[in-house]
Amino acid sequence: MKLVKNKLYAKYKNCKHPAYMQVARIADIEIRRSKRRFEIKLAANSKEDVKSFYVYVSSKRKVKPRVGPIVSESGDVVSSPSCIAGLLNDYFSKLLKKKSALR
Repeated sequence: MKLVKNKLYAKYKNCKHPAYMQVARIADIEIRRSKRRFEIKLAANSKEDVKSFYVYVSSKRKVKPRVGPIVSESGDVVSSPSCIAGLLNDYFSKLLKKKSALR
């Protein structure tokens, strides 16, 4: 179904074309159905096939944590990754220096 969807898009080069929209809707429904069937089958077999269950769960829960904007010591909001890295580096280097001075 996905191949038909891609061919129609390439033919008309317009995602608003009625033929493409119809096939895209059908493809999306079929993809959702197949995912649902797979998850039901996986849940039914989770007692016997524990590894597959945990592999699937792990693949769904992976989230890349991101550091948001940080307020610097001067009160400015910093959002560029390199500036955030510099601020965090300065902060943790100060902490490590204080910790080593206490020993």
